[in-house]
Amino acid sequence: MFPNKDENSALGAENSNVNEGAFPISFMVPGKFHGQATQYVQAGMTLRDYFAASVVVNFSSRMDYKTAAVESYRVADAMLWARKEGGGDGK
Repeated sequence: MFPNKDENSALGAENSNVNEGAFPISFMVPGKFHGQATQYVQAGMTLRDYFAASVVVNFSSRMDYKTAAVESYRVADAMLWARKEGGGDGK
């Protein structure tokens, strides 16, 4: 069963293994301290943002933008919940 609104909102930033970066990048920068390189990681947008962006176009033609945004994040939360529960991987 899909979680209630309070559980739903907890899927955001607090559950990093579910809502990880959608397009993470990692790069090395030559260092000035003993010639050692420093690694930087940028997470990019979250999966929640990516999922919401991928469905907002379906809502934006049928409702006002604010409602479309809210509904898009509800769908994104459902997708994250399904991912957490093992949906889509044959389980």
